Formats: sequence, structure tokens, C-alpha cells
Amino acid sequence: MKRKIFNTLLATLVCTLALQAKGPQNSGERIYIYGCAASFLDSVVYITDIQPVDSAVLSKKTGFLMGRQLYSEQLHTYLQQQEGMNQMTCAVYFDKKPGRIKKKYQKMLKDYQSQQHLSVKTLQKDAFAFTSAEWIESTIEDADAAPQTPDAKGAGKPHGKRTRKKQ
Repeated sequence: MKRKIFNTLLATLVCTLALQAKGPQNSGERIYIYGCAASFLDSVVYITDIQPVDSAVLSKKTGFLMGRQLYSEQLHTYLQQQEGMNQMTCAVYFDKKPGRIKKKYQKMLKDYQSQQHLSVKTLQKDAFAFTSAEWIESTIEDADAAPQTPDAKGAGKPHGKRTRKKQ
């Protein structure tokens, strides 16, 4: 009986390791991406043009862009070095279909341009271009894994039972 359980656990371990070795990514996909940078300290919003990026890595399970923070950091570094903007918050938006990303882009651009207190600067492709971020397992968290957040019910409470002293 113990041997049967041991063999079952061993087979499960081997299957799990085989699946993890394959990884969560699809390599070499073409995506369309644009970035946006804004700051609470400045009225200027920077938006890049929509750009194709080859060999992007997407999660098989969720279709989410792996290493998206690396693309965001590219924009942040450019703004620090070329524009002298240190306090910018950068975000990137992507899609596999150019039509869908163009709709998102136009909506965001329209929303920012409608706000009179903001100045929108578009970064053309010749000024700034995203480069394909390499898949580096040590720097990218697995987007397929569930985040480890405390549940709201027990957050901040000590574990164990408390008793009050009677007076």
C-alpha cells in the first residue's frame, strides 16, 4: 500500500516538473503596443504611437503579456533620459489585433485631449520605439499564478483565540 502511494506521488511529481519545464509562454507572437506616461506633478501626458513588436511572450493560460513591466520601464527610461521627466508613471497597452488596439488608443487619446488642463505629447516611432523584451524567468513573475493576498475577512487579525480577563 505504501509503495502504491509512493509511486503515485512520484508520477505526479514527474508530470508537474514536465509541465513547469515547458513554461507558461508562447514565444514569437506579434503584438501591437503603445505606452502612456502621466504624472500627478505635471500636466503633460506622453503617449507613444502604436508599434508592432515581434517575438512577444504571452501567457498561454491568460493571453497576458509577460514582462510587461520591461516595456513600461523602456518608456520610463526614455522619458528620464530624453525629456528629464523623473516622476512619470508609465503603462503599456497591447493587443494581437491592430484594429482593437487602435480603438483603445483613440479612446485614450480622446479622453486626455478632452481634459483642458492636460497637454498631450505624442512620441513618434522615430523618437521612441519599443524593443522586444527577452524572456528572463528570474525577472518575471508567473502571471498565471494566483496572487498571494490576505483575504479581507482575516486581514490584520492575529491568529489564534483571544480571551478576555474577567474583572
